[in-house]
Amino acid sequence: MKRLPRQLHLELSAAPELPLSKSLLNRIQIIRALAEQDPLEVSESDPRDVQLLNMVLGSQKTYYDLEMAGTALRFATAFLSVHTGRAEKEIVLSGSSRMKERPVAPLVDAIRKLGGHIDYTDQPGYPPIRIFPKALKNEGVIYIEGDVSSQFISALLMIGPYVHGGLDLFVRPPVVSMPYIEMTVQLMKKHGVRVERNGTYFRVYEGLYEKLNTSIESDWTSASYWFSLLALSDGGALFLKGLREDSLQGDRALCEYYAAFGVESRFDKDGLHISMQEADHPNNIELDLRGEPDLAQTIVVTCLGRGIPCFITGLQNLRIKETDRLQALALELEKFGAQVEIGTDHIKLIPAVSLPENVWVETYGDHRMAMAFAPMCVRTALKIAGEDVVSKSYPNFWEEWDKILRLDKTRQGDP
Repeated sequence: MKRLPRQLHLELSAAPELPLSKSLLNRIQIIRALAEQDPLEVSESDPRDVQLLNMVLGSQKTYYDLEMAGTALRFATAFLSVHTGRAEKEIVLSGSSRMKERPVAPLVDAIRKLGGHIDYTDQPGYPPIRIFPKALKNEGVIYIEGDVSSQFISALLMIGPYVHGGLDLFVRPPVVSMPYIEMTVQLMKKHGVRVERNGTYFRVYEGLYEKLNTSIESDWTSASYWFSLLALSDGGALFLKGLREDSLQGDRALCEYYAAFGVESRFDKDGLHISMQEADHPNNIELDLRGEPDLAQTIVVTCLGRGIPCFITGLQNLRIKETDRLQALALELEKFGAQVEIGTDHIKLIPAVSLPENVWVETYGDHRMAMAFAPMCVRTALKIAGEDVVSKSYPNFWEEWDKILRLDKTRQGDP
């Protein structure tokens, strides 16, 4: 349990270290593996998702427990299905109890239509799955729903050049997290393969990835918690190293979303400076986060702390994440006295006039629940259970958090 006493008169001026973007890392690792290029080195400070995918790409085992790493399981499913020099033997991908509740059928069905051989070992449509690597072949257009997970689409696109005859993929609208799909396409093009897009139809031509050394930018989603901390404070500034103005990451939209809370953004060659400015906060916030659903928890909690009602839509895929994030958010927000309404794709928040003290926040095994609620300590004392879940995407989060608060206490004259 992480105890977060209320931080009064927070004055910030520091540079919390961000993890590298796990979205970029995971995609580049798949591309490098398909190009028969050595994987990038991964350390314990990198997101757990990245470590687990690296384990699959860097070994010849026949069974992998991918824990809660949904991205790793989906990308590995596509990678292992195409013949990539692996021995012709079955490989089982499994995970945590929650992973076994997260659907994988759309991806498996698409790979089967390319001639792939994948079996379910337990409940049809869900992990664990047994994969028999083999050469895949274009047998016509593959159709896939766009409102379940963009990772299914990215996984298919990345193996497209290694499918005989290439890949023809039509994604049925509406499409969630389109910026992540665009990121995948741009990385593929950068590594020398030909991809054409017409709306939600993608044509990937057969070919080979070029062996390149690609630099990895810091993670924008992880930056959101520092944006929220500033937005809930009365002033201060932070420097977030390694974030780029021309980022491929869709969550760069943070700069625009948090401008409404008074957070000003300024880029230089090394990263992003953010500072809290005096601003008239809006009476209500309405957003469609279909392209950036991972920001939903952070923004809703910021609204809770600032006492701003909000209505956020485009969140249908949050129900199949590490937890049902809409349900989890509703339960925890109500502990702070808020009125909350959730639907299949939205959440509506009406904050309480005053906040209770020492609320116990549950994380439900979800890293983003822990980090999204942490900035509330600017407004009220709270406790976060299961705080270790942050290792999934931001292993050093609490170390950086404590460093910032220690710096603040030093300025306040505390021991």
